[in-house]
Amino acid sequence: MARLITVTKVGLYDINGSYFAVDSESIRVYDQNISSIETHTSGASLMFGNPQVTPEGVTVKGFVVSQTPAQIQTLIDASVSTTNPVSVISADGAISIPSVNTTFYFTKAGVAVTTLAAPTATTHDGLRLTFVATTAQANTITHSAGFGAGGASLDVATFGGAIGDNITIEAYQGKWYIVATRNVTIA
Repeated sequence: MARLITVTKVGLYDINGSYFAVDSESIRVYDQNISSIETHTSGASLMFGNPQVTPEGVTVKGFVVSQTPAQIQTLIDASVSTTNPVSVISADGAISIPSVNTTFYFTKAGVAVTTLAAPTATTHDGLRLTFVATTAQANTITHSAGFGAGGASLDVATFGGAIGDNITIEAYQGKWYIVATRNVTIA
């Protein structure tokens, strides 16, 4: 199964292998389409088994990205994991940021009051965390920078108090962005 990984593009190779410099931007590529990963002065060179077409209509056979080959391999290894690791939140406190996509289950008998630090730009880009209530409690996750960099007006995710309430967030460039929620209010 092909999975998307997020990398930071700094250049591309056209179908003939010529290099064209472009502005830096975050892109998602299918891990199974990567035919080789080589060290490049900007980070790494990713070559594709099947050429891709950019939104501008340019057919490319590879990208130059800012991540190193080792960082790309870590992203690929994490993306092909068949199941996400599971962690239990049974007490109040800080949530440790894992290195791979993880599902956290709230199991505390009362309300769990937790905090989440900001992710590290580039290192955590694409990391997804899912939080699920297994008890009928109004658990909270406080992220002082605010989800999506929303500041104090969007810094607390409060679960609605039902079993199955959940939220999924994804890291990108030092911020947690909300991907999906079920009965969770952000204020």
